[in-house]
Amino acid sequence: MTSPVRKIRDSIQRVGFVKTVLKIFGRPYELIRRKIAVSKILSLPTAEQRFTWIYQNDYWQSKESVSGTGSTLKYTENLRKELPSLFRKFGIRRVFDAPCGDFNWMSHLLREIDVSYVGGDIVKPLISSLEERHRTDRVSFVHIDLISGKFPPAALMICRDCLFHLSYSDTRAVLENFVASGIPYLLTTSHKNDGTTVNRDIQTGSFRVMDLFAPPYNFPRETLARIDDWVAPDPEREMCLWNREQVMATLGSFER
Repeated sequence: MTSPVRKIRDSIQRVGFVKTVLKIFGRPYELIRRKIAVSKILSLPTAEQRFTWIYQNDYWQSKESVSGTGSTLKYTENLRKELPSLFRKFGIRRVFDAPCGDFNWMSHLLREIDVSYVGGDIVKPLISSLEERHRTDRVSFVHIDLISGKFPPAALMICRDCLFHLSYSDTRAVLENFVASGIPYLLTTSHKNDGTTVNRDIQTGSFRVMDLFAPPYNFPRETLARIDDWVAPDPEREMCLWNREQVMATLGSFER
């Protein structure tokens, strides 16, 4: 086994002294920063206030996207590669993408495909900025709380990197609103489970690894499509496609 001193010496030779020091001390600092921030976030009374605080305080600290590293072009490379064929296969011409975040990766995808797009997010100043900078005759944005809002018409709802930030009850509310909207298809995120993940409830605005196929969600394993959507060292996850009838059945077996 390589000793810690040897590892440090090897790192200094590879990347230099400064980068080695930042690597050693940067992670503990980041963990402390996030712990303090999460405490502040969860002290706020509403989901809108929590996610707005995350946006306004640059919680994710990604140089490319205010929505975090999961919204960078590198992270979404495979997703952007696979979505056009999924749209063609299921005849998708109108998309409701919520939460849309800062529209970083989706703006690149929409240059390659001919669909009408509505991006929705709970963060009002973010939506105002997107409307001003990106609205076109086929691209628009709406301020919406998925937990309580009415969804716009679409052929597909993309709900990426959202449900693992929501409590069980708020997740159920989002799924109920999806069914009520009449949108035919839902494409959403689930972590892959190697047998070690056990779902747990959280306060909305926090995070946990989430397996939609396991209780209390109990989504059917017969998906219409799956797209790998992760970059190491993050936990493996995928975008799973279900139709409205499957989501309705899921609500019937959703454990309260």
